[in-house]
Amino acid sequence: MRDDDIAPRRLIWLDDPETDASMEMEVYLEMEVDGLLYALLVPMDLPAFVYRQIDADGGFELVEGAELKGLRKHIGDALKDWGVQARLKDGDLWLVGDPPDDFFEDCEGIEAETEEGPEEFAVLVQLDTGDHTFLVATPVVPELIPARLDAGRARPLTDDELADLEETFRAALARFEDEDEEKR
Repeated sequence: MRDDDIAPRRLIWLDDPETDASMEMEVYLEMEVDGLLYALLVPMDLPAFVYRQIDADGGFELVEGAELKGLRKHIGDALKDWGVQARLKDGDLWLVGDPPDDFFEDCEGIEAETEEGPEEFAVLVQLDTGDHTFLVATPVVPELIPARLDAGRARPLTDDELADLEETFRAALARFEDEDEEKR
């Protein structure tokens, strides 16, 4: 595929009515239902998690709070050659920037336990402090945020809206992924 065959990324701002915060998102999939536009959005910034290796057999524990804040500078230093910055937002770590395509090429994978169960992560950076080894990882499958599009902005769907549209989103996502697979 040539570079000029790739469509430009469509970006939109997602407004959170509960916090009045906005976050820049990329439109992953868009669909019209009954004259209204809906989308699945992906955050422009990568959510990242830091895990401390607790044993040689691959045991990990999530790093949070003050310890995460203390590691942020080291993480940022390790990522700056990739054009990525580490930022803390509301106690969560985000990787900000537009890394080159080969950023993920040599990433190893780990499985870590999350609130939703086991999840696969790509290890972006390994930090060794002498006392501990830390892995900076991002989910392999990004979180897709269902939203309603209106006037060039987006808002998250309510639980009722999501329940009404869940099967429609699943069907559209399956078609989208099938089309993407056929292009490869």
